[in-house]
Amino acid sequence: MTRLKLGALKYPVFIMAAWITVLLLRLIPIGGKWGSLDDFTWFVFIIWFVVYFSAMLFGISYKPKHTINTNSFPVKWQNCWITQLSFYSIIGAMLIIYEFAITRHYGFSTPVSIIRILEIEAANAGFKGSWISGAGRMLTPALMVAWVLASLAWKEVAKRTLIILWTASAVVFYQQMLFEGGRFYLGALFVMIFLAKFFAIQPRLQKHVLIGKTLWVGFFLAVCLLFGYMFIDRYEQLNRAFYEAYETWTLNFDLEITDAVRSRLSGEMPGFWLAINMLWAYVTQGLNELNVILLSCQPDMGWGRINFTQIAQMLGKLTNLDFKYDSNYNMPKTGTYITLYGATYIDFGHVGGLIFISIVGWVTGMSTRLLHSRYFNGLSISAPLLLTLGIFSPIVSLVLNLWPAFCWALLVGWTLKLSYYRASSIATNVL
Repeated sequence: MTRLKLGALKYPVFIMAAWITVLLLRLIPIGGKWGSLDDFTWFVFIIWFVVYFSAMLFGISYKPKHTINTNSFPVKWQNCWITQLSFYSIIGAMLIIYEFAITRHYGFSTPVSIIRILEIEAANAGFKGSWISGAGRMLTPALMVAWVLASLAWKEVAKRTLIILWTASAVVFYQQMLFEGGRFYLGALFVMIFLAKFFAIQPRLQKHVLIGKTLWVGFFLAVCLLFGYMFIDRYEQLNRAFYEAYETWTLNFDLEITDAVRSRLSGEMPGFWLAINMLWAYVTQGLNELNVILLSCQPDMGWGRINFTQIAQMLGKLTNLDFKYDSNYNMPKTGTYITLYGATYIDFGHVGGLIFISIVGWVTGMSTRLLHSRYFNGLSISAPLLLTLGIFSPIVSLVLNLWPAFCWALLVGWTLKLSYYRASSIATNVL
């Protein structure tokens, strides 16, 4: 195995580490004790993971046959696209703000928890969505690709471009926090930037390593605090006691709330413990919800309506037919996380899900090898997105959130007008 291929293998390890972390967290009774998984659930999960990881390793073995060697990173192209993508994301965020604040009359003070309840009620009543917010949700993921491009060669980004990028980030963050909660968008973006930095073309100086690690730890803690605040704010807006809210929320889960959990939620610092418990439950619930679906639920096949909801909504608007997947009827609980495998199983069944994830794994491995090799095209730019999808796979499917960003990455790469673009003079040392 070549040195280059060995270097590219370190990226799928992040996905394996994510699965190991989630499995270990399930064993720690932070917010209660999860019920045991059935042998059949373990069996199909292991097969799914082996297929996914094997396809990824096969993709890493891919070597492009036609390449063009260049003497420098395409800086002009990079700055141009960061600017354009930032403006697209601002337009998308403004469209969503207009739709929710003005057209749907939520204003700027309605709690996001109330908005979510009202939106679910409207969808159940037959509301098929809006072209305005639909366009917004296709445009805002452009910011993810902009950050990937910036992270790949941070020192090459012009100051004016950085100002535009940070402005777009502030606008999108505001829109996400105000109307959509933003947990997955912000969490995925954080992980994506973190991964893109590993592909960065500038070698890091040793004296900057400690500063960089400190900043990343600070950003990680800030994201965790932000997520925790969302949970606290949700129940404060609903005027509910924290211990009561947590027990009610977990009532239909296969989760035993211990006396230790109850005492922490009703003792000192209940808000802190609510945030910790909710973070733990959100991260670890996926496998148990998958267990319920596989054993006691026979959902109708979604045919892509779970992972590609936007397409189903567009078809519904165009044909005036109902393409919405009825989660209330087909799933034991709506709004819960069922892992990437669970989402692909509902959409395509066991065999179809394995075929789908094998394709995703192969494309992930191939894109990782390309970007690690400093070949720049739409597929290689997508590597941080696809790795992020894998890292979140033990919790939830992010296909719904990331496929528009994947399309943006393909468009950006296509504009290079070359099959592959290599910046070998900057990246002289490939691990």
